[in-house]
Amino acid sequence: MDEERKDWANHKSEALDNYIASMRALVDVISVGAPGTPACTPEKLRKLIKLIGETAERKLTTLVEQLIIVAAEGIVAGNVHDNLEAYIEKLMVMQTQLEGYTDAVNEEVSEFLAELEIKDCSIYEGGEGYE
Repeated sequence: MDEERKDWANHKSEALDNYIASMRALVDVISVGAPGTPACTPEKLRKLIKLIGETAERKLTTLVEQLIIVAAEGIVAGNVHDNLEAYIEKLMVMQTQLEGYTDAVNEEVSEFLAELEIKDCSIYEGGEGYE
């Protein structure tokens, strides 16, 4: 693969960075809580993050499958085909990494909530924290 195609494929990795940023933003929103919504427990938050990760994995798998078909049957030669192949390769790498990123976000959330619970309990002396 030539350098230009690698650069183009690396540019597409911004989608993964955006996914991670979205997950972190979601954590910020849920941990603060929207007005009028019930509190979100750590377990609910972990399940939500896992669900978002699984949904992203399924959508990425579908996208890769569809692009493989396009590259094999629709755009079978030329620069566009070569660029499409490079993009598919990058997506497949992202696909293998996505579960790890979701797990990492879940770990960060768990650590954040553990710290929050400690601070909360120290403020309210003997508070129950999260259940």
